[in-house]
Formats: sequence, C-alpha cells, structure tokens
Amino acid sequence: MPETQEACMQLFRDVLSIQSVRNDASNAMSGWSERLRTGDISVRSYRKKYHKWKSDENILRNRVTLIYDVGYAAGCFNPYKDW
Repeated sequence: MPETQEACMQLFRDVLSIQSVRNDASNAMSGWSERLRTGDISVRSYRKKYHKWKSDENILRNRVTLIYDVGYAAGCFNPYKDW
C-alpha cells in the first residue's frame, strides 16, 4: 500500500500509462472498424482483431481499477490530504 507522495505519484503515472495504451488500442480498433466498413478486411479478420482487442481492453481496465482501488485505500486521491 502506498504511503508516500512518491508512491502515490507512481500510481498516477501507472494509470496514465495504461490509459494511453488503452487509447492507442481503441484508436487502432476504430481503424479496423473503418476498414471493415469499406470492405478492406473480411468479417472473419475483423472478428479476430475485435476479440483480441476486447480481451486486452478487459485486462487493462482491470489493472486500472486495481490501481485506483489501491490509491483510494491509501488516500492518494483524497483532495484534502496534506502532503
């Protein structure tokens, strides 16, 4: 459990890093969706990419949730905490 300002800041950095990966993956999936709409890839290929993206997204979402849980329990997200 984080006990210092630096440990809490690391949690923030971890959240930002994971959210960046999620954003990049979401943008890439949007590109694959557009390719499907234009007929550049098959439905089968799209489904494979979609299921991979969905699985990865679930893992990353769960990681972020865990980080938030740890951060809240440690008071990292308390706006009244005086460091």
